[in-house]
Amino acid sequence: MNQSITSGIKWNGISQFITQGSVIGGSIILGRILSPDDFGTVAMVTIISSFATMFLDMGFSQALIQKKKISDQELCSVFWLNNLIALVFFILFFISAPLISDFYDKPILAKLTRIISVNFLLSAIPQIPRIILTRELNFKKLGIINIITIPSSYIIGIILAYYDFGIWSLITQVITANLLLGTLLWVAISWRPFFHFLRADISGILNYSFNTFLNQVLEYWAQNISSILIGKHLGAADMGTYNRSRVFILLPINNLSLVINRTIFP
Repeated sequence: MNQSITSGIKWNGISQFITQGSVIGGSIILGRILSPDDFGTVAMVTIISSFATMFLDMGFSQALIQKKKISDQELCSVFWLNNLIALVFFILFFISAPLISDFYDKPILAKLTRIISVNFLLSAIPQIPRIILTRELNFKKLGIINIITIPSSYIIGIILAYYDFGIWSLITQVITANLLLGTLLWVAISWRPFFHFLRADISGILNYSFNTFLNQVLEYWAQNISSILIGKHLGAADMGTYNRSRVFILLPINNLSLVINRTIFP
């Protein structure tokens, strides 16, 4: 177990160092090419969609990771539930895109919201493979996948930004990251879902997962309500500047805690 912890901290540390280096470097380069208004406009949608994405998991990942034994049936039940919720939110965001546009009084947000809503479907894909690899303490494989995914998505985003795709380069970067992550995680495991869904499987982990989910919701809004208010009352440019600054300020704290938590929790 000590060897697993040491290996986990090493690979999580390497992965976090490279991926966050890519985030910082990519953000600086994109910041030189794109305007704060571009970042702020995307953030107006992603702050709301990121909150909705939390409903895809509802704490099931943590519950399954900490549970001593899990069955293929439980994994399948969570898999199909996650994908059903993802489909529901995809439809809801696609339909309600004009409402988000009206809230911020920014017409382009309607089209952006409908494109970004694809991320709901993509975000549900990697959850079960990530759970399986984490339970196996296979941090090396997880680390390598992250090292491939994040830098690659930023490279694509930078290339598109350089060729004047503007705000769409940021959207493509996010979608590419999720698509690549899901693909690589499924390639990395041998388990495959079969059609099985039983409410008892969900009920068995709901007590733990729901409390975890509520904690995540409170933490999310405590951190992000200010961004929504800035976007609503001050505009996209100020929101973009605020969000970029906030990300850089929190990087040291988030990186250290994330490396430890990813390793110790499972």
